[in-house]
Amino acid sequence: MFVLTVNDEEYALIGADLMRARQFLTTLRSASDARDQKVIREALTLAAIVSYCRPFKTSRDAAGQRRPWIPKDLVDDLPEECQRAHDRFVQARDQAWAHTDWAAHTPRSYGGPDGFPSVVSRNPWVPMSRLEIDAFEALLQEVDARIQPSSAIEGSDEPDVDEL
Repeated sequence: MFVLTVNDEEYALIGADLMRARQFLTTLRSASDARDQKVIREALTLAAIVSYCRPFKTSRDAAGQRRPWIPKDLVDDLPEECQRAHDRFVQARDQAWAHTDWAAHTPRSYGGPDGFPSVVSRNPWVPMSRLEIDAFEALLQEVDARIQPSSAIEGSDEPDVDEL
C-alpha cells in the first residue's frame, strides 16, 4: 500500500480538508429528503466534493510553488472502485460544482412563441444519493489511511515509503 508521508503542517491542511468532507457527508446523510431541504442537500454535496478535491488540486506550498498536496500515485494505488469514485467526484467538481463547464450544463436556446429566445440548461447540481455517500465515505477512508504525518514515524526504525 502506498503511504504518503508529509510534514505536520501539510498533514494539517490535508487532514482538515478530508475531515470537512467527512463532516459534510455525515450531515448530508442525516438531512431530510424533503423537497424544502433540497438546497441544503445541494450545498452539503458541493461542500463535500470541493473539500475532498482540494488536496488533489494545485495549490501553493510554503515555498510558493504550485503543486497538489496529494500526488496521483496515491490515487493510482486505491482499490479500483475507489479510483472510479475519485474520478467521478473530481469530474463533478471540475465540470459542475466548482466551474460552469458547458458539457455539464448543456445549455440550449429555443425560440419562444413571443419571439424572445429561451435558454434551457440541464441541472448538474444534484444532491448525492445514499449510495454515492457510501462510496464517498469509503473513498475518504482509503485516502485517509494512506496519509501520515512525518511526526508519526519519527523515531521509528522502519523506512519511509517515499525513501524506498
